[in-house]
Amino acid sequence: MKLRRRKYKSGKIGWQLDYGTVNGRRKQVAYTDEKKANEAYKAALKLRQKHGDLGAMATPADVAELTTARMRLNGVSLLTAVEYYLANAFRVTAPLAMRDAVAAFHLEMIARGRSRRTRETMRCSLRPFALRHAVVPVHQLTRDHILTVLKGNAWSKRTQLGYLGHLRTFLSWARDHGHAVEDPSKGIVIGTDHTDIGTLTLEQCEAILTAALDSTKEAPEKRSLLGYIVLGMFCGLRRAEIERLRWTDIRLTEKLVVISSGNAKTRMRRVVDISKNALAWLKLDPAHNADARVCPADFKEMWRDLRATAGINEWPNNALRHTYASMHYAQHQNENLLAAQMGNSPLMIHRHYRALSTKPQAAQFWALMPPKK
Repeated sequence: MKLRRRKYKSGKIGWQLDYGTVNGRRKQVAYTDEKKANEAYKAALKLRQKHGDLGAMATPADVAELTTARMRLNGVSLLTAVEYYLANAFRVTAPLAMRDAVAAFHLEMIARGRSRRTRETMRCSLRPFALRHAVVPVHQLTRDHILTVLKGNAWSKRTQLGYLGHLRTFLSWARDHGHAVEDPSKGIVIGTDHTDIGTLTLEQCEAILTAALDSTKEAPEKRSLLGYIVLGMFCGLRRAEIERLRWTDIRLTEKLVVISSGNAKTRMRRVVDISKNALAWLKLDPAHNADARVCPADFKEMWRDLRATAGINEWPNNALRHTYASMHYAQHQNENLLAAQMGNSPLMIHRHYRALSTKPQAAQFWALMPPKK
């Protein structure tokens, strides 16, 4: 930075303050008054010492504007604000508030023929965001907005992960339609609840099967939960899959259960083998020849009573399916086969179910048969 005395062609004397080149820009200011030129030079030196080259280039008006901007940003750095503006201001073609965008997203799912179950799941997941940040434009949704909802409702980590996944699907749709440019959820890590996979003991398996079988004998005219128990315990079906399943999907003569794409969580059809002991138990369900749902309408009440009869107070999450997986892996040591049966990936099978049960335990499990008459 230099202050030069200049003599112009007109004969007048002036002073030129050369700030130098900063970020590719050359800044020079001319003065006709030597005193003002010296004051500007000294002020620029002080700014440079305190704030570097950019500070030396700032005029008093620049400093005032900067101060006002920092106050209005309320803790957010000015550089972050500028980067956000440059990334979004010129590329958002259809600004839309969260409330309206979520409604439009739901209408498009209907138009695309998405299932009612999928639509309701997405609606449930997106509702908290649409209510909490109703008038916030989608392109102005921030990481803090998202975390406020995820962390402020005392949800389990599993629920948070589910809601975050659905929000990301929505944000992807919003970017495709010009409502947003960036995904503010990037970098948000929820983690998982580090709990062991819950399975049933052999005694509990026998107890719940016996209780379900006894209930069919006490009141044969009533619907039974025996099929539900067997399909989860010995075939590894998901709870929701069993709830949608009809007895006509269970081909006892072929020893197969057909899970249609509409009933499967992954929307992919699969065929599940029925083991020898599962076949024996399924034939004892009074409804096994009927064209009806496997899961009775009053399932919740019946399930509570059945667990009480079996003496199982603490029921691990998804215990039937997890028990099947651990026993199948222990028996066959084949994650690819088990993955095909369960509709999972081999990596997930290996990660979650390896070494949960022993081969002797598995042998006893697959030998669980109904009592002989």
